[in-house]
Amino acid sequence: MTVVCRRARIADLPALQALYVQLIPEERPRLADMEAALERMEASDQCAVFVAEDQNEIIGAFHLVIYDNLVRAPRRKAVIDSVIVRHDRRGAGVGRRLMAHAVAVAAEHGCCMVGVSTAFHRQAAQSFYDTLGFGRFGYHYLRPVSHVPDC
Repeated sequence: MTVVCRRARIADLPALQALYVQLIPEERPRLADMEAALERMEASDQCAVFVAEDQNEIIGAFHLVIYDNLVRAPRRKAVIDSVIVRHDRRGAGVGRRLMAHAVAVAAEHGCCMVGVSTAFHRQAAQSFYDTLGFGRFGYHYLRPVSHVPDC
């Protein structure tokens, strides 16, 4: 197995769409919407989707958001989100490779801290992040923005 991590491309979107169904089955993003979002990310150096590829197959992915934090100024922070490894490739080190890549990219951008969130019911993911040296800290809250359509 030779896993390569790289920024996602438009051609990767069908494979990403299939992966995201494994992550959150009730979400079914349209390819056109995903393409528009990826194009916005490509124009920014603060947000990107990365994929893990093995023999031209997308087998995992994560989002990375990098931002300046005024509390820890002038340092930067990063948030890793939407981490997924294809079901049939779990337990083979793909997740570790993805997370190592995420931390390396964050370091290249001068980040002093990297965070990752997971749902309460995802016990395996929580244990996985524990083994990678992430410390449990606080709670992550979500709230829809009512005036934004389709949220």
